Amino acid sequence: MEIDDAIRCALDGDAMLFVGAGLSFLSKNRDGEQIPDGKALVDLLLEQPIGTGSPHTLERVAGYVVRNKGTNFTYDLIKNCLTVTQVDEKLPILYDIPWRRIYTTNYDNAIEMSLAGRRPVSSLTLNDEQARASTGAIIHINGFINEVSPATLQANLTLTDYAYATSRLQDSEWFRFFLKDLSAARAIFFVGYSLSDLDIQRALISDPSLARKTYFYVSPKADDLEKGVIADFGQLIEGGIEQLLSSITVVGANYEAVRFSTGFVALKEITAFADNGSSESNATKIKEQLVYGRLPEHEVLHSEFVFGNQPYLVSRRQDKDISAALSRGPYRDILITGELASGKTASSLNLASILIKQGYKIYYANKSLKLIEELRKLTSNRTKIAVIFENYVSMLDEIRDYASRRPIEHRIILTERSVTHDLFSDFITKTNHLGSGPIKLI
Repeated sequence: MEIDDAIRCALDGDAMLFVGAGLSFLSKNRDGEQIPDGKALVDLLLEQPIGTGSPHTLERVAGYVVRNKGTNFTYDLIKNCLTVTQVDEKLPILYDIPWRRIYTTNYDNAIEMSLAGRRPVSSLTLNDEQARASTGAIIHINGFINEVSPATLQANLTLTDYAYATSRLQDSEWFRFFLKDLSAARAIFFVGYSLSDLDIQRALISDPSLARKTYFYVSPKADDLEKGVIADFGQLIEGGIEQLLSSITVVGANYEAVRFSTGFVALKEITAFADNGSSESNATKIKEQLVYGRLPEHEVLHSEFVFGNQPYLVSRRQDKDISAALSRGPYRDILITGELASGKTASSLNLASILIKQGYKIYYANKSLKLIEELRKLTSNRTKIAVIFENYVSMLDEIRDYASRRPIEHRIILTERSVTHDLFSDFITKTNHLGSGPIKLI
């Protein structure tokens, strides 16, 4: 995905943001001083001039200070130097973008301060339930300074060596929630983050496709070693927040973010960003799937397993053919045919899962008097979109009209019973712009 497409995803509200201590220089605390990054915090805890440094890590120094000077001393120092009272004008611009969610390893309240008065803010830590992580929520992975007291310092702030040793992010439900967000996001932005946390690295390498939609904005001061590590996990872009905001300004000047999808009647958007899946047991979901043909969309789009490493949908040969066709091309559009109960719907859902990971918005078309009107409205959006027409023969006029108007970024997915398709196969070859080259028959 090109960076301009990723920024359009963010403007549409379909991207995730992850920020680290590299943005601390844009915030000031109660004393009017810059919020310290990890190295500066070490010096403050050791009560030595900023820049002195230490051979020991932050968590080891923090643990030492807690044991020798007490939690009250540590809490007072942390609370004072990490409570943000002023932010640079760049931060409100960055955070006011409609991010699906914002994750941060920072303890401070810079994001909350930046959004104050702009929109309601929901701030969470790993002590909260994932169900509370609504769209736009801010998730403080290492704890939040506003929710810490001297008595809860070690339990609620992943700061000391003891807190790091007892932190089990990878084994938690929050880690699985984070993995779902990574998978569901059409684009992922890391800003001011050095990728030093092994749990975050593990999340990013869990799915090789994530690197194609992940962008790291790094400081011009980043050294080659740091850049080399980051480059393994996504696209590295130098210039930091200044470069990101510049790109947002340029792209946003000529782009009208999509805000109409919820008003559709004939088009149903499917997204992996459904915050909570069904509360039904796996056995019940399988029964619904096998007996009534109700596919567990949420679970499939999140690549969840029904048990062990068995996904909800068995991978058929046609699914492998679809994946190969998308990766090797040159196919723009896909046609899936088969007999009754041959898995056409399941294959289109698997295809949707693949395309979402590539940054596409996915819509199912439903036969309706409003379908042509809504498809025409959809053509004004020049981002990656795929429309699935199940039983396409019932929507020939709508497909013909949409194919003639859609921008190059749009794909068409057709499904139909083989016997019906054989009767109408001329429609495929005679419809201008359908496939824009060969259409792949699965």
